[in-house]
This record gives sequence, structure tokens and C-alpha cells, in this order.
Amino acid sequence: MPLVYATQAELSAYAPAGVTVPGEPEATRLLTAASKEIRRATKTAIYDVDEDGYPTDTAIRQAFRDATCAQAIWRPGDPLPGAETGGEYSSVSIGSVTLSRGAKSAAAAGSPSWLAEQADTELRDAGILPGHIIPTQT
Repeated sequence: MPLVYATQAELSAYAPAGVTVPGEPEATRLLTAASKEIRRATKTAIYDVDEDGYPTDTAIRQAFRDATCAQAIWRPGDPLPGAETGGEYSSVSIGSVTLSRGAKSAAAAGSPSWLAEQADTELRDAGILPGHIIPTQT
């Protein structure tokens, strides 16, 4: 059975005003797909897990929960891999046609295009993904 890091109730609590959380079984489908993406994003992360594979540290578990909710909300219509609306490019030319897109925000720099920016932020802020701030004492 796949790991699912959030429940429908947690998704409802996390969702901003105006975002409708679907009922079952759609909520479970969204959360399962989002959990797989979070697991994919954290494949090389190092953290302690319980016998079922869930993080044992409360803060890390909460970050996985929040990142899963952010991922589920980001593309509620179809959160499955390959559902992106386009690839990333800064400039492409074909004959006389030139296409370009702006750079990603600093918060999402280095994160994969299939990971919601807010999910990336949740995981980085918890220190699960590289690029988080490490406080030092002076």
C-alpha cells in the first residue's frame, strides 16, 4: 500500500479560502498522487521512519503532510506525472518564431517542474530538501 502523508480533513484544513476540496474517493486519489510526488521529491532525503515508512520526527511529518496538501491543491484537476502544461524554456527559435518564458522564482529555483512551489517551500523550510537555512550561533 502506498504511503499517503495527509488525510481529506487535513487537506480541507490546509486549503485556502475559495478552494473546494473534493469528497471521497477523489480526495484520496488526489492525496495518493500528491504523496507519490512528495516521495519522489524526497527520494534522497535522510530522516528516521517508523515501521510503515512514515517520518518519526513530528516537524518532518508535518512538513510531508503540508507539502502533500500543497501538491494536491496545485493541480487538483490532474496531479499525475506528465500533466504539466508545458516544458521549461528561456528562449526557443524555430525559423522566424521565437518563444520564451521568464525564469522561475527564487523559491522554486532548483526544484523540479512537477513539484508545486509551496510544496517545495514546505520541504525546504523543514530542512528535508537541500537549500534550507542552517542557523548558527555566534
